[in-house]
Formats: sequence, structure tokens, C-alpha cells
Amino acid sequence: NQHYLKTDDPAALAPEFAWHLRAAGIDPATGPAPADVIVALRDRVQTLKEMAARARIWYAPIAQWDVKAVEKHLRADGAAALLAAAHAVRSITDARQFGIHTGEPQIDFAAVMEHVRGVIAQIAPHDSVERLESLGVRVIRAAAAFTGRDELTGGGVCVRARRIVLAAG
Repeated sequence: NQHYLKTDDPAALAPEFAWHLRAAGIDPATGPAPADVIVALRDRVQTLKEMAARARIWYAPIAQWDVKAVEKHLRADGAAALLAAAHAVRSITDARQFGIHTGEPQIDFAAVMEHVRGVIAQIAPHDSVERLESLGVRVIRAAAAFTGRDELTGGGVCVRARRIVLAAG
């Protein structure tokens, strides 16, 4: 269950996760190390089976990536960086129609993910709860629902404002 996903050593969970990947028809050798995927997804899933289903985008050839799936499973900044890499590969492949021939793109997934982590690390100091609160923004970390046109209730707090920002990623 999610408690073990969050607290156990990802390396210890990796063999079991690799089994779930194979059961879902995914070859663990075609993407990132299973332990790295566990770290990336463990806060977003309840089970290893669900994690394997969500991890499919990281193991499929880039030509098969679904933009909506990437955006759904990654934070906006990480998704943008990963999609930029996918578009770069697509540009190389599409260049053939213009008579530009190169070898088949070789994707170093670890380097791509290092780039994604770098983009997230660059943005994080400007996008953190601490920074927003230091600027006077009231941050409420809870499920919420609009209870009126200008009213939001969540975490036992009711907020009325002309403009409300929901950060759900």
C-alpha cells in the first residue's frame, strides 16, 4: 500500500515493481531504473500496480508518448521539460522529410530526467509554498470546493475573494 511505497527503500521495492511492469507488458530495460520511478511516483499512487500503469509513459518509445498523459502524471514544469525533449527527438525524425538524414536518435533517459530535475530545481525556489507565504499569499493545503461564485471552502477554512488561485499540481 502507499505507506510502504512512501517509507520503504525504493531499491528494495524495485524488483517487485519490475514484476508489475512486466505484468503490464512493459519491459523495465527500456526506461529508467525502477527505483527512480518509485521515487518519482510514490506520492501519487496507492499500489505498485497503479504505479506500473502510470509509468508506461516513461518506458514507451518517445514517438508514442501522449502529451496529455505526460501532463497528467508530471508537475507542469517537469512535463514541459520532458515534452521539450520529446519534441527535439521528433524534430530529428521529421527532418528526413526535408532530405536531412541522421542516425536513429539515441535517448539517454537518465540524462533526460536529469534535465527535467534541473528545470524543476530552477523553478522550485520561485514556486514554493514558503516563498508564496513570504509574499503574503495564504496557502491552504487541503481538498477544496467552490461553495459560491467567489467562495472556496477547504481544510475547514472558507475563503471569499474576487480571485482565487487553485494549484493542483
